Amino acid sequence: KGHLVNKNCLVSLELSFFSDMWQSNPIHEETLNALQPSPNLESLSIQRYNSTRLQPHWMTSLNKLRSLTLHHCMFVEFVPPLGRLESLEVLVIYEGLSVKKVGVEFLGIDGTIETKTSSSPLILFPSLKRLQFEYMPMWEEWEGMTGWSEEEDSQKTITIMPCLSSLRIIDCHVLKTLPNFLRNTPLKELVIDEVYSLTLAQG
Repeated sequence: KGHLVNKNCLVSLELSFFSDMWQSNPIHEETLNALQPSPNLESLSIQRYNSTRLQPHWMTSLNKLRSLTLHHCMFVEFVPPLGRLESLEVLVIYEGLSVKKVGVEFLGIDGTIETKTSSSPLILFPSLKRLQFEYMPMWEEWEGMTGWSEEEDSQKTITIMPCLSSLRIIDCHVLKTLPNFLRNTPLKELVIDEVYSLTLAQG
């Protein structure tokens, strides 16, 4: 085991996996779980991770994490649930991921009773300022809060990415939909390049 969790002074970490880039490697998931960093981590980069699932048990507890980069993780089928990371300011995902749909799991909600019935306000990606998706060739849909009824929404005030100022979507050729919540973000920079047939989805 890496025992990185005890290295409290570690604030920046880059994890690079080396293996056959054209073949999935399930061992990467076990290795990533074992390399649990300190909760004081502020910057994390994961490169060439070749398993289908990128959701280490420790990722959602990195409450001081400000920057996350996922690079060339081409076998990953779902974007990790990152919406509850309260300090995350920069999220960059590029050159890879076999993601076809980004849904509510990305926001950090899963439709549980606890999430739906609580009346307290819920802020998802509360500090996110910069978001970049680049070269995700299989990505077709970015879904927002679709599937949550108006009755459920009225019981809880839900705010998504209230600080987002920069959104870049590049070389995601088959992406067809964007979530409606982007209309409420304070975007100052919007770059959509090499993306075709986009529409604004509900939610």
